[in-house]
Amino acid sequence: MAIEIEKKYLLNSHEIINLLEQDGVDFIVKQITQAYLKISKNHEIRLRTIDKRYFLTQKYGLGLVREEIEQELDKITFRFMKKNIIGKTINKTRYIFKLENLHANIDIYKKNFKNLAILEIEFEDENSALEFKLPEFFIKFIDKEVTHDESYKNKNLALYGIDNFSLHDLENIFTQISHEPFNDKIISKIPKNISAYDGARVLLFALLKKVNFYKNSGLDDLENLHNFRVNIRKIRTLFASSKGVFDKDIAEKFLSKLRYISLETNAKSDDYAFKKYLKTLDDIEAEQVLAILNYQQSENKDICLPNEYEKIVQELSILSKDDVRLFQDKNADEPFVRVCATSLGKKIKKIKTALSLLHERSALAEFHTLRLEFKKIRYQAYFLQFILGQKNVKKIIKISKQMQNIFGKLQDLDSGREILQNIENDKRFSVDILAINATQIVQEILIDEIYSLQYKILRNKTKLLGDLNICLKDLKIYIG
Repeated sequence: MAIEIEKKYLLNSHEIINLLEQDGVDFIVKQITQAYLKISKNHEIRLRTIDKRYFLTQKYGLGLVREEIEQELDKITFRFMKKNIIGKTINKTRYIFKLENLHANIDIYKKNFKNLAILEIEFEDENSALEFKLPEFFIKFIDKEVTHDESYKNKNLALYGIDNFSLHDLENIFTQISHEPFNDKIISKIPKNISAYDGARVLLFALLKKVNFYKNSGLDDLENLHNFRVNIRKIRTLFASSKGVFDKDIAEKFLSKLRYISLETNAKSDDYAFKKYLKTLDDIEAEQVLAILNYQQSENKDICLPNEYEKIVQELSILSKDDVRLFQDKNADEPFVRVCATSLGKKIKKIKTALSLLHERSALAEFHTLRLEFKKIRYQAYFLQFILGQKNVKKIIKISKQMQNIFGKLQDLDSGREILQNIENDKRFSVDILAINATQIVQEILIDEIYSLQYKILRNKTKLLGDLNICLKDLKIYIG
């Protein structure tokens, strides 16, 4: 095992190679290709070819000092292991030379990372590294030191790429979203390594545009109401999954306000879902119950949003446009992918625990809690797909959508029972024998379907737990 002690600098030009050669520096030039089998915060496993030799390397630690274990492989073993690489492959030309008797190299990256150039200098001990000062000649070619900048680690370049994304590019995306709020392909233009703060701002801006569209289109229309609520929930999930990105007090304030908006529209939404269900039943009693609900709701059509709704939306809009980061917190500069994937991983683990505890006598409330959790991971996967691409979170989206539908139907049926009970308690219908008979027959249908759905969930529990483990494995490389 070797201890690697090195400093890294971002170069602003490749021209330094020519100038050093003119100055009599002898380079050893090597062609390097490398990719990764494992990437975590403190551990990486790397495959590398140097000219025509093959190596497997493990590195442990962060920053200036790291441990390194390297072994040479034969070509057949290397090719077999290469099938399991993650992220992008890195290609670079390495120029090795001596700098004040220290081992140094300049890496000129190619293909996916064209124009990137990094100077690395190795040291025998930590004190030498800390006391080292660059020769005057090099300083004009240095943009900045990146020894402790995780975004320039090769493992993170493989996962997220290089940041060639300017503030101007970000402003263009905001402008395009303003013109086409329902064109999600625009959001897909943001880079993998976008900061958590900027990534969250883009998504918040896009979601607010949709919220405003559905609100202005009229929430008396139940389809508009449904889509309005979906996007309000997505904004809530965005704040909940962005811990440490926005100022804590501000994030908690918006979570509370948005939850209140959701609660204020719950009853109307439950009625909408139950009426959709009743239309699927081929029973005269279901038609009678539907007629009663339509009569009841004709008396109370208006959706009343909180008085401060407009103020909340205005403040959210200000936050989405905060390019000077007045409201940032400690994780604002972390990659958005890492922050979101870490939160999503924790949420999946929480679901696994709750799911494993479900049994035949579990209360419906326990099933409903899982429904909410599946909805949250579906929204978080929705955020990630714009940056990682759909195929990277495809399984999570598929499973969460299926489970949200099953658990959601269970919730809708249970809410339907409450709605039926309200009809029976309504004095206008409590003496109507036909109305009461209709509600009781529909109630029996609901109970049968509820038991059937509970049985279906419990029967598939083992498979679902296995699928969730696969989802966690897919996310692992992005989790910090």
